[in-house]
Amino acid sequence: MPGDDAKLVAGLLVKGELRGYGGHGVIRVNPYLNWIKDGTYQIKDKPAIEREGKITAVVDGKHYIGQVAAHFAMSLAIQKAQ
Repeated sequence: MPGDDAKLVAGLLVKGELRGYGGHGVIRVNPYLNWIKDGTYQIKDKPAIEREGKITAVVDGKHYIGQVAAHFAMSLAIQKAQ
């Protein structure tokens, strides 16, 4: 996956670990790698806007890694709220 996305995911996994949420921390690295290898996560297509209105949007995560899809959707929601 692109470096910026990998950095975001790695940072969030470390934050989860440091906050005491081990199940959402670095223990997830091996499953994520396995899911990339077996095609559960599709890292060729990035999340995208499926349709949108002035204040709403539907985001298709495209089976990309969840933290990146959520970050994309939240950033879009913040932009629309502003």
